[in-house]
Amino acid sequence: MISKILLLALLSGLIPIFHVVETGRVATALAASVDVRIDTLELDKTAVVRPCAPGIRPSSGGCNDDRKIRVKATVAGRDAKNARVDVIVSGGRANRIGPLEFDWDLSEAMAGTYTVTAAAVETDGRITESKTATATVKECDSCVHGDVCPVIKVDGPDQALNAGDQVTFTATVSGSVDATYNWTVSAGTIVSGQGTRSITVATDRSVSGTSLTATVEVSGNSWMPACSTSASDSVMFEFWPTARLVDELRTTGNN
Repeated sequence: MISKILLLALLSGLIPIFHVVETGRVATALAASVDVRIDTLELDKTAVVRPCAPGIRPSSGGCNDDRKIRVKATVAGRDAKNARVDVIVSGGRANRIGPLEFDWDLSEAMAGTYTVTAAAVETDGRITESKTATATVKECDSCVHGDVCPVIKVDGPDQALNAGDQVTFTATVSGSVDATYNWTVSAGTIVSGQGTRSITVATDRSVSGTSLTATVEVSGNSWMPACSTSASDSVMFEFWPTARLVDELRTTGNN
């Protein structure tokens, strides 16, 4: 008889039923009726970048950002104003800065994906509901060895041109994404592209039968002092045809 009464009470909801759900490393006890629950879990960013290894630097000057993520939870429920939130992270360290806020420090974490799980804690110490968010630690993609000099190359036309033609020269620099380019030419005039990787040079008859050399000086990176930071390329110009006066009335013989 007592067993039947207990069964009817359970089925009718008179006795609260608890469910235990495993979320990462947090076991969350969910009651049929709770006083507080996690409403939202927000990260101020979802990815951080690891710095370059010692002796290696980023060519772009980046990859030196703060590797801490601000974690902020909001709670809801009858006792929300007295609630506390605890977190567990799968990598790095979580440092509390307020009842509902944490700094998630991933400075020492290897590249990969990590989770932070926040659980609401009621005033009696019961852990109720949890939420999980994900962040990624990435490797810096522009690390270069400080003792490696760049390879600078300038490419122009492979064949001789005619005087008056426009010429294009293009520079390539290994291991650099933010270099500054300063061009000079031995003849002609730079009409576009100064300060960029590629320039266009206008010519006239004065280059007939000569060569034109374009030189680029590259700056903006902290290469070793011994590194060469310039390169050149040249193009030849055909001779401009010279008009000759022909005497069509030239006499012959004894005339």
